[in-house]
Amino acid sequence: MGEFVRVEIEAGIATIRLDRPKMNALNGQVQREIGAAAEQVSADPEVHAVILYGGERIFAAGADVKEMSEASPDRIMELAAGIQAAFKAVARIPKPVVAAITGYALGGGLELALSCDLRVASTSVKITTAFAKVGLSGDYGGTYFLTHLLGSAKARELYLLSPLLTAKEALGLGMVTKVVPDAEVEAVQRREVGQEDAEQHPPDEAKGLVIHHAASSCA
Repeated sequence: MGEFVRVEIEAGIATIRLDRPKMNALNGQVQREIGAAAEQVSADPEVHAVILYGGERIFAAGADVKEMSEASPDRIMELAAGIQAAFKAVARIPKPVVAAITGYALGGGLELALSCDLRVASTSVKITTAFAKVGLSGDYGGTYFLTHLLGSAKARELYLLSPLLTAKEALGLGMVTKVVPDAEVEAVQRREVGQEDAEQHPPDEAKGLVIHHAASSCA
């Protein structure tokens, strides 16, 4: 169990819980802990489905901009490689993985959600690629996943303009799978996805029924 990322297992369902106040910013330590958590649940034969959850107020705010602003160019490249490795580890979990999105999923936080198989969002969620607002390009795997979800034209639009989307708008585009009341987001995805897959299918079969990972072809 890491300082900011912990794994909780109950009835065959593992919850990877982000907990770095206030915004779950993904600094180098959080990146490493996400990767370690992904490896843990991947290897555990008692885990049949996985929830990625940031808490009631926020999913994740993306990379730690303060950490990056104080880093050398070489260190920034190391941080970028670290977050790519963490998200790739999540994408390669050989079991159904659901992002339970609350509050905000911004920039790298959205890209972390996109690395999951399904995304269940609370009604008050706000989602954005964010990168255009801070003069950066999406470089953590989101351009890959969003292109496969929505097509290249819509993915380019979302990355170049970085609009702030409501849960309803994200659902209409196909970025999230379902929108539920704020208080129910974790419970709904556990009930409707995790338990059904854990009870009815072995992990690899369930993974195929939910969605096929393309992580093996990620750069």
